[in-house]
Amino acid sequence: MNVECLEGSKVVLTTPASGKLYRSNLARQQQAQQQRFHLENNSSLEWLPPETIVFNGAQGRLDSHFMLQGNAQLIAWEITCLGRQASDEEFEHGELLQSIKVYREQRPLLIENTRIDNAVTANNPAALAGQSVYACMLATVDQLSEAQQKQLLESLRSQLDCPQLGLSLLRGLLVLRYLGNNAEQVRKQFEQAWAIIRPCTLGLKAVAPRIWNT
Repeated sequence: MNVECLEGSKVVLTTPASGKLYRSNLARQQQAQQQRFHLENNSSLEWLPPETIVFNGAQGRLDSHFMLQGNAQLIAWEITCLGRQASDEEFEHGELLQSIKVYREQRPLLIENTRIDNAVTANNPAALAGQSVYACMLATVDQLSEAQQKQLLESLRSQLDCPQLGLSLLRGLLVLRYLGNNAEQVRKQFEQAWAIIRPCTLGLKAVAPRIWNT
């Protein structure tokens, strides 16, 4: 998927269902989901998809790259589920390569690469602390003053009640991370965070897309 946000555009993107990487019978048959987002000056993008489910035995790659120009603004999240919880199917073997990259004017704000392979299972406490759901939410806040950034961070910390959630500020990028076993929980937490972040950064009230109610 290649998305171009032209100058002055305000874009909200989501999908009607979760993404899926299915089991592969061939060790080298890799499924790839590549997403490139280009944001021109004075544009904004909100990328708010459901979770991506990685089936046991999958060989996959997930890439999400965000290229920002000028004062473009971004709110985005990625939720990854290893295995299918509804069917009690754990992720016991397979491989996932995942990257999230955010650049502003070719300057890196975040470069994150994750590799999940056969050494990582839901029963391995040394890998993802034995958890099966991990997620990352990003929001550009470099247009805010330092005091406003700190105030936003404190608002999130006081209003989000989830011990599996961590927050940090990196080079004008607000980062929320989740590690746990509940995709529905992290989705609700991210939606709540979005309702706090959106008015501060985009000056707009958070209104859930109608597709979420179907």
